[in-house]
Amino acid sequence: MDLEALNTFLRRQIRRVRLERQLTVTQVARLAGIPVSSYSSLEAGAYRFTLASLQKVVGALKVDISEIWPPAWNLKADISPDYLRDVDQINWFRLREVYVRSSAESLCLVLNKDNRVRLLGWINLSDKDRDSLNGPLPLAYRDLEECGWHFLRRADRNSLLVLCLKDAVVPPYLAGLIDCYLLLWQVSRGF
Repeated sequence: MDLEALNTFLRRQIRRVRLERQLTVTQVARLAGIPVSSYSSLEAGAYRFTLASLQKVVGALKVDISEIWPPAWNLKADISPDYLRDVDQINWFRLREVYVRSSAESLCLVLNKDNRVRLLGWINLSDKDRDSLNGPLPLAYRDLEECGWHFLRRADRNSLLVLCLKDAVVPPYLAGLIDCYLLLWQVSRGF
C-alpha cells in the first residue's frame, strides 16, 4: 500500500472510530493537543498523518493502533504490468490524483472496445472486484452501483472508456476534472 492509500485508509478508520464514540472534531483535536484546523485537515485528507500526529490522535481516541491499521489482506495497491508498460507517467499521475482526491477505496480504468473489456489499470482493487469489472460492463455496472461504485464514462463510435471508483466522493469539480482526463486518455491512447 502506498503512502497516499495508507493515509486515506487511516483517516477513514479514525473518522469511523470518532463517529462511533460520538466525538466531534473539536473534541478529538483538544484531547490530542492538536489545533482544530490541523486535525480537521488531517481527517479530511488535506494533510498526511505523521507518526507524532497519528500517535496523538490514537491516544485521544483511546484505540490501539492495530484496530485502525490496515490488515495484510487490504494491502493491494497495484497496477497492471501492461498498464505500466503502456501508459506515460503523466497519465498515471492523473489516475492517482483522482484516486487521492476522491478518497476512493478502489479505482480502475476500463476500456470496452469492439465488445471486449480490458482493464487498463487499477489501484487497490480486490480480486473479486477485478473479476466483476472484467465481465460484461452493462450487467456489472447495475450490480456494482448498488455496492458503492461510481462510473464516469466517455464514449466514441466504437469504444467506451470508464473510470470506476469504489466508495468515492466525487464533487462537481472532480467530475469535471475526470471528464477532462477521460478525454485526454481517450485521445492520447487512440481509443
